[in-house]
Amino acid sequence: MQNALQSAWLELLPQLLHGASVPTAVDHIALLDSCSALLSLVVSSTAALRGNLWQFVQPPRETASSGTASGSSMLGALYVLLFLGDSNAHLAEQLAAAMLPPLFGSEPSLTEAAIQGAFTAAVELLHSETIIRRLASLTEEDKRAALQRALHFLQLFRTSRPEVVDTWWAAYGATIHELVSYAQQNGSAALKQAQLQLIVRVLCCQSTAEMLALYVMGHPAYAEAKDGPRRAFSVLAALLQHDIPAFLEGCCATLQPENSCSLAVRIEGLQAMNKACDGYLRDTAGDREAAVALWTPSSLQSLLFALNRDPSIRIRREAMRLLTSVSAQVGSPQEEQLLHAVSLRCRDKDELVRCQAYQMLVQFPAATLHACLSEATWFGLLNFGLTVKCENALTAQRPATGRPPTKAGMGGGKHGSDIHAAAQQLLGLYLFSERCEGAGLGGRAQEGDGGEQGAGGGDVPAGWLERLEVLGRHSRAHGATGFVLVEQAYESALQGLLQAETLLQAAGAGLG
Repeated sequence: MQNALQSAWLELLPQLLHGASVPTAVDHIALLDSCSALLSLVVSSTAALRGNLWQFVQPPRETASSGTASGSSMLGALYVLLFLGDSNAHLAEQLAAAMLPPLFGSEPSLTEAAIQGAFTAAVELLHSETIIRRLASLTEEDKRAALQRALHFLQLFRTSRPEVVDTWWAAYGATIHELVSYAQQNGSAALKQAQLQLIVRVLCCQSTAEMLALYVMGHPAYAEAKDGPRRAFSVLAALLQHDIPAFLEGCCATLQPENSCSLAVRIEGLQAMNKACDGYLRDTAGDREAAVALWTPSSLQSLLFALNRDPSIRIRREAMRLLTSVSAQVGSPQEEQLLHAVSLRCRDKDELVRCQAYQMLVQFPAATLHACLSEATWFGLLNFGLTVKCENALTAQRPATGRPPTKAGMGGGKHGSDIHAAAQQLLGLYLFSERCEGAGLGGRAQEGDGGEQGAGGGDVPAGWLERLEVLGRHSRAHGATGFVLVEQAYESALQGLLQAETLLQAAGAGLG
């Protein structure tokens, strides 16, 4: 009796999986969903029935002989992976592979029709009200895992052959084009509809963010329009609202020179990132891990590249403003890269960028500053910040009267006093912050450094008096400006740049 039931079930299996004689995709999805429990049994017994099962799950002869799979076969295979691959992922993948030979995860003979069929099946399945209800009943973690399997299904058709990769991305781009056109006609908010959210979450993620951004930017509705960049980033934000780090990844693609994006696009992208970061950090306030996870290493690298290499002052200003949203683990390579980039911008030709850089520099932990900055770098930052205060007077010389230059005399720049105040805070950190044991205080050199930046040297001394001596030693090579720095350093020490008791304790430690 058991054998008879098994034989009858196996004979019906091809019709169920491949949708034979089922008129529409909606009917096929409903049939698959109604037999979900039985399909689970098939998947769990795949290993035991392998000898028998493979011959029953092969695609219909007419599609197998043509080398392509029908859309209904694609849909059946995707359903198996989506809902039956949670606890039996390997067996579910074996079953789906048997349904789509030689297309599923294999190298040769992948055709444009097969790849397009896979995308069509994904859209049809994830747009179905039956599947939407089914996924809504899952926990958020299980739902995320199921959608990840749907993306995995599509990526199995993207092999290493260049022509196949191009065909896959073309099919991906065609699907994104339809989504963008829908948003262009109905507004970005239309992408938040439940009927679209599943396919959006599958296609719009970290692994596709860069190409997604470029496809959206290149849409005809935005490519030539005056307000095109603003509208394009609004659509991109709607497509990636569920994954803000991926949104940043996509926006950062527009900063890369090889993508040849216009100045308007790059500026709009930085502003869109600022807005997204503000909302994300507000929603995750107090969650340190979430703040650190906001910026991936590749996104941060693209942002820092634009900050240090983009010729546009407007780009550098926006990039500096965006850096305030970046959090890095103390002692991590990302923190060191961030500090290096900020210290370079302290010598930017634009006064506002310099001001932003100095104000950000003093927010780093003192231990990080002492671990990553050499003596020469400290002197360069302090000398420039305390004696240079204006775009129109990039070098401040002692007046002929012999008196030290006043704050106004060192330049009338709009942000000069702010730079000077931040440099005084930096001087306080240099003089009075305690040395962190084992922090590697030799001043780690950064690749590509020149001049004072990153110059190796001796350790930063532990005592504040010794540090004053270091400033004096470096100042002798810088003439009048060096003398001004040392004069201000001694004045700050005498006045107690920090609190009076701190100065007394530091003095006691130095003299002792």
